[in-house]
Amino acid sequence: MATVHPKKNPLVELTAGEIMQPSVITVGRRTPIAEVERVLADHRISGCPVTDETGHIVGVISQRDLIERYAEGEDRLSKEGFYDVPSWDTDEEYGTKAVPDTAEDVAGDLMNADVHAVEKESTVPEVARLMMKHAVHRVLVKHAGKYIGLISSTDVLRAVAAMR
Repeated sequence: MATVHPKKNPLVELTAGEIMQPSVITVGRRTPIAEVERVLADHRISGCPVTDETGHIVGVISQRDLIERYAEGEDRLSKEGFYDVPSWDTDEEYGTKAVPDTAEDVAGDLMNADVHAVEKESTVPEVARLMMKHAVHRVLVKHAGKYIGLISSTDVLRAVAAMR
């Protein structure tokens, strides 16, 4: 009698190192918030790591951080409770200018200092579990004690969509 093996799931074997973005856009801790907003829009990303003066990652800042700080009233929230921000999958201008010209904050003032990371060998399900546990949309990838890339929730979805 033949032994029945469960169907292999290639997603379980896919690693963080295989789906990460090796080129990571960052902003400095002292970068003015208006510049952070421009960087996010120019690169069509929803957030990025924040570095200190020596280039070490000390936090993460997102478009949501900007909106939560500067949005006035409930105008910016849809009925479902989501922020009204155009999608980067459309031809709309990315992001809605949230930062007033008079803002004096810098990235370090609004960043989240909790940096979540996975090892390069971590599997995609492990990455997804970490994102869900901490309710974050991006995690850094480490190898030999250094950050070598970034995985966004879009990267995880792209990996899942590519599975056959």
